[in-house]
Amino acid sequence: MKRRKLSVVVLAVVSMVTLLVPVQAAFASTTGSTVTTPISRLAGTDRFATAVQISQAGWEDNSSQYAVLSAGMDDNLVDALTAAPLAKLKNAPILLTQGDKLNDDTKTELQRLGVTTVYVTSGIGVIKQPVLDELKAMNITVVPLGGSDRFATALNIANEVGVHGKVVVASANGNADALSIAPIAAAMEMPILLTGKDKLPDNVASYLDNVKADVQETYVVGGTGVMSETVENSLPQPVRLGGANRFDTNDQINRNFTLNFPLRSSLIYVANGGDEHLVDSLTGSVLAAKNNTSIVLTSNPMPETTKEALSDMFPMQGIVALGGESLVPDSDLEPMSTYTNYTDNDAVIGGEDSANPLALSGKVQIAGDNSTLQNATIDGVLCVTGNNVKLSNVNLTGALVFAPGSEQTATLDNVNAAEILMDADAKGTYQLNDVNTQLLVSQGSQTKLALGGNTAIQYSMVMSDSTLDAGNGAGTFGNVIISGTPSDDGNFINAAVQLSGSFQDPVMVSGPASVAVMPGTTVNEVAIAPDNENDKITLQGAITELDVVSESQIEVLNDSTISNVNAYANTTITVDQTAVIGGVTKLGGAVVTLNGDGAQNVGGTSE
Repeated sequence: MKRRKLSVVVLAVVSMVTLLVPVQAAFASTTGSTVTTPISRLAGTDRFATAVQISQAGWEDNSSQYAVLSAGMDDNLVDALTAAPLAKLKNAPILLTQGDKLNDDTKTELQRLGVTTVYVTSGIGVIKQPVLDELKAMNITVVPLGGSDRFATALNIANEVGVHGKVVVASANGNADALSIAPIAAAMEMPILLTGKDKLPDNVASYLDNVKADVQETYVVGGTGVMSETVENSLPQPVRLGGANRFDTNDQINRNFTLNFPLRSSLIYVANGGDEHLVDSLTGSVLAAKNNTSIVLTSNPMPETTKEALSDMFPMQGIVALGGESLVPDSDLEPMSTYTNYTDNDAVIGGEDSANPLALSGKVQIAGDNSTLQNATIDGVLCVTGNNVKLSNVNLTGALVFAPGSEQTATLDNVNAAEILMDADAKGTYQLNDVNTQLLVSQGSQTKLALGGNTAIQYSMVMSDSTLDAGNGAGTFGNVIISGTPSDDGNFINAAVQLSGSFQDPVMVSGPASVAVMPGTTVNEVAIAPDNENDKITLQGAITELDVVSESQIEVLNDSTISNVNAYANTTITVDQTAVIGGVTKLGGAVVTLNGDGAQNVGGTSE
């Protein structure tokens, strides 16, 4: 029974993350002036020169030991679909060449960067010997990764990247889906493998069989029209990310992985998603990964899905188009770059009559300190950058974002929003009274969140040092997920979290964390489910039920009491000298190792 309940929690969290609106912060008066964020462009005279422009934007210091070299011809683009994770791992740009001659612009860029090693993603039949000879004449070591076919090439690249818990499988018969996830896969060090529609190639199946013990999730990219359920069901722990078309799939991917990137990622990259122009997404993927963001695909005219995606975003530093004006027109981007900004300090926005609320739409920012927004509806998103802001009787269709800045305080009274997001470095104290939201995400360091009234949150994700004060009233944080802070290398940094008040719903720890249950606090259930078995989790205080659902390392600190441990997966529990565990139940063949000075304080183990 316990296990079934936990499975529902985990599935619900995945579902909610998929629905998360990818809102990002912006900086720019009670007058509500219209502000436009900058639009810039990385484009050359052709795709080879555009790749060089992207390289120069990401590697301005004229120094990169490595580069990835791919064939710039459309027919051979598939060889490089999986190259972004390797490029990010090596901090290398992706450059392009013709097959029979090293492109002149690319050669100049290799010299500017001082590259000494080049990874070549096509075999000798595509990028021919004269290109390799020219590289060697430049004293550049060539690492050939081209295989006997596109599947083998992807496996060669995957072997360079390695498996760190998650992999991606995309169709080899269409390029858009693989390139939609390429920046994210690169940032998270997930290798990308290729498959046919109805059958997983034997060499790919063999590779996955060899690494399946290390695979916690396989992201299946695209709908059943490009990859069948038969292939999906043959993969370890599959999670499908697919839509009705390439633009919808791109949107679903970007929404799903929003939580894996710091919300301060402030550039939006937009590229043309047409088959003949996807190469700009390829070369731009590693640049997007370096900036912890993704690429939005578009066409000319812009699809409705793309318009909706860009309308939900709130870029701080602007929008960057990849490719020329004819591929990504400024006229399409300009409406997505404007927002209404209130900058006056001590401003009161909205009237006194709650029955006649101020109606706003689109993207709205409150930048003034000591401001109040009251009796208002916003058909869109709201970004708060000012300090000591109060929101009273405010309803939003989109997300409420608290952006980075000096230490903030904010009070929310009777606020309804799709999501509430505390951006990275948006530290401070937030009082939530009678607040309703599906998802609260705290990435801000040293953040205190306190509940009052009938606040109802369905899911709360904590990604950094935070205090959650639920009080002892009707307010609830819902299911709490503690994941740790994403770092530039795709891993997570320890989050120190204090829990105070009453937590009737499960608290799940999915990354490195130190969880302290304060005296007088009620925590009925804690689930330990780290993505990485090497993540260390420390617990302190009184916990009724501790459920271990994936392989983990746990330390129970002094003066802690855990009534019962249910182990569904192998785990090592270090029990400090004065800690007490009532008993350990091992389920499904789980192996539990107890050590530490307080191991004798465990009431016993049972199968």
